[in-house]
Amino acid sequence: MMLRYVSIRLLTCAAVCGADKGSAGEIDDILAAWESRAESCKTVGVDYEAEVTVAEGYYTFPHEQATVSFPPESSSFETAGILLLDCAGQRLRYHFEEQQPQLGIDGSVRWVPREWTTFLTSDYVKEYRPSERNGSGNAPGSRTTDLRIDQRPGMIPVFSLDMYPLLFAAGKYDIGFQWKRSPFETELTVGDLKVERIASYQGSEHVVLQTKPFSGNTYFEYWVDRQNPLRVHRLAVYKLLDDGQLSTRADIDITYREESPGPVPDSWRATVYMIGNQVPKIVDVHRLSYEFNVDVQQSDFDLVPPHGTHVRDQTRPAGAQRYVVGETEHPELPPTEFQEQLAASSRFRTVLIGLGLVVLMCAVGVSLRIRNANRE
Repeated sequence: MMLRYVSIRLLTCAAVCGADKGSAGEIDDILAAWESRAESCKTVGVDYEAEVTVAEGYYTFPHEQATVSFPPESSSFETAGILLLDCAGQRLRYHFEEQQPQLGIDGSVRWVPREWTTFLTSDYVKEYRPSERNGSGNAPGSRTTDLRIDQRPGMIPVFSLDMYPLLFAAGKYDIGFQWKRSPFETELTVGDLKVERIASYQGSEHVVLQTKPFSGNTYFEYWVDRQNPLRVHRLAVYKLLDDGQLSTRADIDITYREESPGPVPDSWRATVYMIGNQVPKIVDVHRLSYEFNVDVQQSDFDLVPPHGTHVRDQTRPAGAQRYVVGETEHPELPPTEFQEQLAASSRFRTVLIGLGLVVLMCAVGVSLRIRNANRE
């Protein structure tokens, strides 16, 4: 479907046509530079801190045929994360801590902690999010999952839009294309890109590469410094509706510094607009530290869940996917079986109560007969 979004920065036909000349060769050079960086960085460790600012009413929740907006006023909080990336072995571990909104039964919304760790290998994706550190406890029958396990690539998103530049130091610029949230599932090719235009960014000439549309009318733009293609100073994400209206947009502006392998992101600001929302969430990432070609072990990309962990393992047969670590005699059943068990238990209790009433009535009858006999 042809994209109908028209940028405010319209160019003349002559300028666009001029930019397209020789574009395949220029795209080849850019992709070659990215691939060279990826090959030189076998493993990368990244630590970061960030500040998140959420505009008033950024989140909306349905409640009793109404909509609840949150937060009531602009809010900010600190976040931090650690990424360990094994490019050679296609493995990663990503841990982050932040805040997330939680809707209560009464319709109130509050900020609660969010602490997740994702492990990805060639065999599995594991997402560990212990309930006690994510705003809820493991009440009996609550169906809370602390650890989710799936086959790779699975359905677990590893990175959100605002964290895509974490992968740039390792030459992984294609993160998110086709909505693949793992850095190992996609690879941009010349056929996926076109030179949209040549533009100035902070006084330097940049090639603006645009991906082909995917998932309907979604596409990315990479603003690549012509002097050094490892410096992608802006990543923009556009998602359009069928009528061409812009529904989602993210602008990520990145600064760089020099490290041993060359330019790496020094900081970035991600401005993200929710679908149909005109107010943003802004993520300012700073205090980045890198460690290149570190030694890694398999144990770095796995975990041994503690006793009492509620697990949903989708690599196991149906009916045995939910269980509690250390309580194998009483596995946590899937929701359907859980409800059936509750219903069976309820029926059993009803029968017991009925039998008890019958016994009680019989006992009362016998007692009355004995009393009457004694009177006679």
